[in-house]
Amino acid sequence: MLPDEFATSQRLGKDEVSMLASKYGTPLFVFFEEELRRRVRMVREAFKWFSKGVSVAYSIKANFNPSILKVFISEGCHFDITSLGELYFYLRSGGDGGKVIYTSVSEEREELLEALRKGVRRFVVSSSNGLKNLRLAIEESGARPEVLLRVNPEVDVKASVKASHKFGALLEMEGEESAGRMIGLMRDWGLDFSGFHFHLGSQITDPSCFREALRKLASFSRDAGLDGFRVMDVGGGLPVFYDEKVPSLEDFSEAIREGFEPMVDEFGVEELVVESGRYLSAYAGSLITKVVNLKRERGKKLVFLDAGYHILLDAVLLDQAYPQYSFTEGGEEEIELFGKLCDSSDFFPISPASRLKGLEIGDYVVFENVGAYSLVFSLPFHCYPKPPVVMKTGDGEYRLIRKGEGLEELFEEEGGLL
Repeated sequence: MLPDEFATSQRLGKDEVSMLASKYGTPLFVFFEEELRRRVRMVREAFKWFSKGVSVAYSIKANFNPSILKVFISEGCHFDITSLGELYFYLRSGGDGGKVIYTSVSEEREELLEALRKGVRRFVVSSSNGLKNLRLAIEESGARPEVLLRVNPEVDVKASVKASHKFGALLEMEGEESAGRMIGLMRDWGLDFSGFHFHLGSQITDPSCFREALRKLASFSRDAGLDGFRVMDVGGGLPVFYDEKVPSLEDFSEAIREGFEPMVDEFGVEELVVESGRYLSAYAGSLITKVVNLKRERGKKLVFLDAGYHILLDAVLLDQAYPQYSFTEGGEEEIELFGKLCDSSDFFPISPASRLKGLEIGDYVVFENVGAYSLVFSLPFHCYPKPPVVMKTGDGEYRLIRKGEGLEELFEEEGGLL
């Protein structure tokens, strides 16, 4: 029995795979517009207990394809953006700067000034130097944006990727990089301190860390003598099913509710922001690949695909086992999946949810839940160009949303005509 999350995202039948592969070739990424929309609505539904409404923010770093951004824009999402490049893609896709939560890591003055000039009106600061640079940019631009302070609650987090201590001010009153000192500077400088932001990690498997982080933040706010603040941004971390069962969206909602609701009355919080890149985009993506070679040894069938970790980098970075399936039957041999790169690390872990039997050369293997951190991590290893991407639209039509890159284009991109 397949886990529910995998079953709901498996949308390509044998005839569709054959048709798409014949038309566009393989490897081929396929996205589903309705799944993108469904995930946004699921998050809103899970947090409907907050009567003032939750703001769902899409973290653009997970997938910045313009067609995907346009779907989230049409759903009224906010956008977590961390670079001027991401801001360019968002605005060129029809986005509104007023929907941006700008969270720079380098926090350079010229970068922040350019974001202000582009209409961004909400910034997250994470360091005292970044706060100084934002103040200078605000003075030069004449704008008056909201400022959220990113904090590091220092709670125990069970996750595949934990947020590093490089991010956020500590919940202390003293010290150059302390939250207390930075809030004091915002007040002294007349900045619009609007609230807090934190991000605990990616693929979080125990929701209780959100409850603990919010309670620690409430305790700090009392000690700091805060009269109130408007915005609480709890970041992302909502997990996606790959090879292990993960807590439900409702589990996270309840943990956040337990920590957040007391803050609403005590500090007058008006807006709850829930960010997600992976959860909103992962389930909407599939990858069609073809078996191009195989060999048998010691009772195993070694299957080679026409893809590699150059287009699914998390398979090697995080040992991520994407659910896979094929349309073949029979054969009890143990299967190992390999890519076509000349690198010993180029193999694909197999999820317990995968259905792979009897594979032969020419058969198709479909990877599921690949919509996050796949297109953005594409590498031209071995001079392999980027594969095409199509989207199944809400009206059931397939539309090309990124052309496959040609070798001549890659040659030119790498300076071959200079």
